[in-house]
Amino acid sequence: MKMVLNELSAEFPLQEKREGKRVMNTFLHVYMKMRKLLNESTVYLDKEYSGFYLAREYNILSWRNDPTVDLEEKRIFRSLINRSLTYDQLMTCEEWEALCDKDMRVAGSSSKGCLCGYLSRGCMLSFDTDIKWEQEELNAVLEELEGQEIKKQIVSIPNVCNDVTYKSFETAYCPFFNKAHLDTLLTGDIILKKSKDIFPNLIFCDNAKRQMKSITNPILVKQIVKKLMELQEYFCVGHRFFDKTAIKNASPESKETLRHYKKEHTFLLPDGRYEVFSWHIRFTGIEGRIFFLPEVWDRRCYIGHVGCKLPNVSYH
Repeated sequence: MKMVLNELSAEFPLQEKREGKRVMNTFLHVYMKMRKLLNESTVYLDKEYSGFYLAREYNILSWRNDPTVDLEEKRIFRSLINRSLTYDQLMTCEEWEALCDKDMRVAGSSSKGCLCGYLSRGCMLSFDTDIKWEQEELNAVLEELEGQEIKKQIVSIPNVCNDVTYKSFETAYCPFFNKAHLDTLLTGDIILKKSKDIFPNLIFCDNAKRQMKSITNPILVKQIVKKLMELQEYFCVGHRFFDKTAIKNASPESKETLRHYKKEHTFLLPDGRYEVFSWHIRFTGIEGRIFFLPEVWDRRCYIGHVGCKLPNVSYH
């Protein structure tokens, strides 16, 4: 996961020097915690920040020469700047050019950083300059031009601003970055037993549970863990609509398939409902599917089938 600066939070200069120093101290403190958690030191920025003003008549040069500023903070800032990249380096040239048809509005303002953060499934780093940035998720409006119409979608983007929001991020995402913990998932049965801690937003139906208990192939297990991680990462954040483009290799079955093979795609949910599962995510390099039912408004994803392809009009 990439760290992307929320440029809207860079509301400088502040009125007083002490406020500028406090904001910088908090930002660098959080950056180092995120750097350790993600094992990632690069921050994607909108511009060069080595010369900006923290407060009136108090720019970065003044801050770096200030004897009251901790030397370690100065070292961390220098390291951050040296390792930083610009927004356009976060994606391919084609992806960057495609942004001309999209806009992201946060707190009423257009934000290229939040747009890049959302599309790359990254996390925003915000300066603690306003209470509106002290949120674990930034609610935004994604506007996209489709033909002659503008399509609007409400989305949320993970955000870290201070110790409180960092703790929320760590709780939600720590399983994805704790490789030692993931390495203990050696069988499908172990995945099930640990799923509430590692995949709290994923709910396994009885059919999927039966399948998981019999899976021991290490190659298949690795693929299952990878795909479940992708689903968990998406569904642990609030969304108004399900965006299939946010999950790699996710697609729905055709209406014709569901008409001919509705029974094979219908699974019993834990609450007693029977639902048709159309959405599925494909494994990489091997045959197999995970069929899931998204309920984004409740941040839930039901897992109905794990294993081989289900019958469809071209495969039965």
